[in-house]
Amino acid sequence: MQWLACAGAMPVTSRRPLSQNIMESTIRLLAALAENDDKSANEILDSAPEAASGQGRDGESPLLMALYRGKPEIAARIAQHRDIDIFEAAALGRADTIAKLHDAGASLFGRSFDGWSALHLAAFMGHARVVHELLTRNATVDAISNNSSANTALCAALAGRGSGEVVVMLLDAGADVNVRAAVGVTPLHLAASRGADVLIRELLVRGANMSARMDDGTTVVDMAEARGHRETADLLRG
Repeated sequence: MQWLACAGAMPVTSRRPLSQNIMESTIRLLAALAENDDKSANEILDSAPEAASGQGRDGESPLLMALYRGKPEIAARIAQHRDIDIFEAAALGRADTIAKLHDAGASLFGRSFDGWSALHLAAFMGHARVVHELLTRNATVDAISNNSSANTALCAALAGRGSGEVVVMLLDAGADVNVRAAVGVTPLHLAASRGADVLIRELLVRGANMSARMDDGTTVVDMAEARGHRETADLLRG
């Protein structure tokens, strides 16, 4: 697109492309989110709502970054000015949007800018309806994230909101209860780390290995004790 210069304005050839302007405003928005500066983030969205539509230099999604930082109100504002993708829909908990995007050709097997599948994101955020929708559409239950966590959606669920409904749903779909993620952490280690006794019992019923050790030798009992969960440690001792 060519832009017409008004009288006295800077010559067209010296103007930055619109896409560059959007990226710069998006980068400012991402920086505000990273600094937990809600005031600045909202001011950027007020003055430059197009910031919500862009991405960072490495593909960062301002919507996902807002959710990661626990800012659902800002994420909702961003969503109003953005064509959300399947990863963002999963993280927001929008099952209907997932269905529409998949019906329109969006893949369930891709990864977000930071290596998560849609199922990982929905599981982490505890969105049971989205997890159900994705599994119904044959999302791979034990897909491994393409990042340093190298984990599955079950691990993501236990590391995130810890939704019992989501955990059971994933296990019912065939999730590996003894999968080893980065550094050898297992679902039982993750449940132990949060003192989630109800989830621990569910994992044990499904065949979780109480003797599992991480790469450095940490047992599930060690994990529970390190996080101050004495009753959980006693439960895991059997």
